[in-house]
Amino acid sequence: MVDLSDTPAGMIARLDAAIARRGSTLGLKRGDPSNASAAVTVKGFEIDMDPAKFLGNARQGDSLIILSPTGLGAYGDPLEGDWTEFAGRTRSVYFIRRKAVANVLVRIELMVRGAP
Repeated sequence: MVDLSDTPAGMIARLDAAIARRGSTLGLKRGDPSNASAAVTVKGFEIDMDPAKFLGNARQGDSLIILSPTGLGAYGDPLEGDWTEFAGRTRSVYFIRRKAVANVLVRIELMVRGAP
């Protein structure tokens, strides 16, 4: 029997299960937040960031939102400049980390910041 846990499909399945258990509803929007050119609703979970532990331009109040590629559909990959509506807050995406295994996207991390 083949162990699927180390395959991209297995990794995505584990992330999907974790998000289903602990995640919250997240809206992603492209373009103007009040008049988006594209939008999708998925689940994700948020981790507060400690700017002292990150290089670059992270600052107090920034968060990391973890998403699965599952459910993004026609929206496609999130882009810098997209907006999130999560936990009652609208924030902009300023950096994206994508994790790929064997050329398959298995995890997306959005670094977000409150709107000015």
